[in-house]
Amino acid sequence: MNVYLRNSGALVFALLVASQGVPSQARAGAAKPAGPRTITNLEFLSYPPAFATSAKTFDPMDLVRESWKGWVSKRGVPWGTSTDFKPTLRLPFDNRALPWPSIKEHSVDGPDNNMRAIGGLALLHAMLGDEIKNDPAEAGIVSYLKWCTDPVSGIPYSPDATQRDCAVGHGEFAKNLLLMYQYTGDTNWLEWANRALHSLRSYAVETNEPDVGEVATYFQGSFTPGQPLATTGDPNMGGWLALALGWNAWAFAEDYQLTGNKSSLDFAEELGNRLCHGDPQGNDGSFRPDGSFGGHSQADVASWHMHAHTHCLPGLMELGTQLIRDGRRESGLRFIGQASHTLDWLYDPAKNPDAGSMTGWLGEWLIVAAGWDRESDCEGCTMGDVVQTACALAASSRLDPSLSKYVSYYDRAEQIFTGQLYEQRFRETPRYLQVVHECLEKHVAHEMTNATPEARSAEVEKRYDQAVKTGARMVGQQLGICGFPDWVNQLPSDLDPSLPGIHMQGCCADATIRAANAIWAQTVTGDEHEARINLAFNRKSPLVDVVSCLPHRGELDLKVNDAAKVLVRIPGWAPKDGVKVYRAQKSEPVAWDGSYVVIENTKPGEQLTVTYPLRIAEIKETVGSLDGTQYTERWRGNTIVDINPPGKWIPMFQRPELESEQVPSLDALASK
Repeated sequence: MNVYLRNSGALVFALLVASQGVPSQARAGAAKPAGPRTITNLEFLSYPPAFATSAKTFDPMDLVRESWKGWVSKRGVPWGTSTDFKPTLRLPFDNRALPWPSIKEHSVDGPDNNMRAIGGLALLHAMLGDEIKNDPAEAGIVSYLKWCTDPVSGIPYSPDATQRDCAVGHGEFAKNLLLMYQYTGDTNWLEWANRALHSLRSYAVETNEPDVGEVATYFQGSFTPGQPLATTGDPNMGGWLALALGWNAWAFAEDYQLTGNKSSLDFAEELGNRLCHGDPQGNDGSFRPDGSFGGHSQADVASWHMHAHTHCLPGLMELGTQLIRDGRRESGLRFIGQASHTLDWLYDPAKNPDAGSMTGWLGEWLIVAAGWDRESDCEGCTMGDVVQTACALAASSRLDPSLSKYVSYYDRAEQIFTGQLYEQRFRETPRYLQVVHECLEKHVAHEMTNATPEARSAEVEKRYDQAVKTGARMVGQQLGICGFPDWVNQLPSDLDPSLPGIHMQGCCADATIRAANAIWAQTVTGDEHEARINLAFNRKSPLVDVVSCLPHRGELDLKVNDAAKVLVRIPGWAPKDGVKVYRAQKSEPVAWDGSYVVIENTKPGEQLTVTYPLRIAEIKETVGSLDGTQYTERWRGNTIVDINPPGKWIPMFQRPELESEQVPSLDALASK
């Protein structure tokens, strides 16, 4: 969740308070910590090759198009015209999916939601190409963002505020502008990004610290354009300093990657130095060397906030990658190592009492560490963060020999993407619509106690029809907060606290696109000399087309388009002695390069198939900060297919259709 910081004497976190409030501290240690996790391999299933030419299996392009035709195109509220008389679309932040769909505006809509959408739109351009050109929704979203952006500083402000305060933690905004330049080629985006980057740097304080070196930090959460730089203030920024440091470092590292501006890379390193060498207590939100974060002061509540930290990790990866490419190997390895340590810590119950699930689920807050007496929910933004980070860590395995073991993060990326990310995206499923109808029946009965049954029924149907239309405007986005293993979250709904609630902060919407793009981009990498298949997902690419039979069976079917050599990654859990390779449906010897099988002398049009035994596993885990329930999960490969006990209202991970070796074919579905 991006936090729009405003400085009005004291640091006020308007978004946090307005959206859901800061959790109150009650009995110390009341929330239950994560318990031990056990992984048991039940069996390995081997199948003869299907030689599939198509498969209706996990495909990141499906999610991208669903988001584009869902929330990107439908959620915007017409908001008049811009100064150049172009229609504007305001993407509301304050959304609810239960007890019935509700979409409302909020003061952070422009600088948060429309800004986040810019990043999503950039990635849509990368994946869809000409398909998204001249999209009217994009034009309206961009026009609104320009309308609420200060023209001099290039930074947006709250469209509803009387004072034009601009957040110093808007590195994500600047990075998204750079992505639009990268994928559209329009230099106007680069000019806008340069204004924003100049502002973010001009309000930073740069010093040289003993045993650390050059560092950059901030002493104010926001600025009014034209006001002087603040060199004193709250060095912790209420714990949100990590947001300003990590997100801004990402933007400046991205600027170096696109433009070669070494000054930007130097500044990004300074921000990273401060992020990884901050308050020893962690109250400023900085990272510790072991990967952990979280402070000890209730005044610095944001030090326990998940997305404020997970969104730093892709930035640290970008920074580390660019430093290595610039010849600063030791510095680059340090930042990449920090991202690795933190991602591992987030999911390790032996080290982190707030550890998340193997499915990818993470609590919005470090509830146990903070000692709060409440249960946690998963903020959708974090799912985009951790998928991006896992993909970037795995890709770094080819960046430096010391990182070769990081290739295993591809398995983690698959697990999170097919698990929490895939399940947490909002759709109007039959069960969801059933719960909406039940909620409306109860609510109308409470409101219309003296009405006839016929009148109540008519009112329910009227509200239900409107609810379905409103819900359709949010399809494809990540749930703002999500329970485990249930869509319904722990926070009582402000619409009717007696009924199940799903809060849908609009800032989480783009996480679906960010994660899908990371998976799509890393499924096939390389060039015409050597193409690597890193992930088991469907992908059409100029080098190789991939048809994945996972999780039904361990099989990838490939069509070579332009690659002289093809390498296919085998999951870490698959027995190497069970791997088989076929060319034109004929078996051939298996050659290895680490965790990849190597197929030499490939030619355009050739059909390749790689099969391996499919692991069936049982995972038992007690997810942190819930009620101590131990969950038993069934996995096929890197995909969870069942969990027990299931969720109460809209249960997740109930996937009997995946418990089959029959691969659903696109051709067969099309013929029905």
